[in-house]
Amino acid sequence: MYCRNCGAQLQEDAAFCQNCGTKVAIQLITVAEQPKENQTPRQTTPSTANIATEAPQVDEQPSVAAQKNTEDLSCFQDADLTAQPLPLKWFHFQIYFWLWAGAASSFYYAVINANVLSRYGFYGFAIILFLIRAGVAMLQIVTRNHLAEFDQDGPKLLMITLWASAIVNFCLYLYLWSLSSFSTVGASMIGNMIDSAIMIICNNIYYKKRAVLFRN
Repeated sequence: MYCRNCGAQLQEDAAFCQNCGTKVAIQLITVAEQPKENQTPRQTTPSTANIATEAPQVDEQPSVAAQKNTEDLSCFQDADLTAQPLPLKWFHFQIYFWLWAGAASSFYYAVINANVLSRYGFYGFAIILFLIRAGVAMLQIVTRNHLAEFDQDGPKLLMITLWASAIVNFCLYLYLWSLSSFSTVGASMIGNMIDSAIMIICNNIYYKKRAVLFRN
């Protein structure tokens, strides 16, 4: 089965095209339309009183496979197939660039921050910060893979990644604030927190509208 909008190949139970977001029109096959196999009409002997052949009796009970197919496709009966395709440009930007770049940036700053802190003798904090930032980098890669596969946990992992990055940066700024003054790191801290809040809110709204795409 292929998308009627972009021509991409679709999964059998797909409600939307994973490439362009177009909703897929699926026609349900009723049990009555399915071919009956191994059904042989019963032969009857005409009676002397009334010479007539009886109509063959067909088993009206649907097969187990037909019931399963009907249940699997029933979720698409109420879908609005006339709606406009959901745009996925931001989704493609995230899985092909943004999350990869974010993972590289997190690992880079893990090394830089650990190096700077170790120069001033903060070896314990340098090790902890390195491990946390490296963990965030790995989480971003895992999140990217789940989103690319349209896994239902992908959007949840993205929210966890954004929150983890925001908390790590906030704690780092608070620590730097304790070593210097608010005038030195205050503007950067406030700007970073505003940027993190906007990303969390916008991505949460974006993926809630596309929740039906993540069914795997």
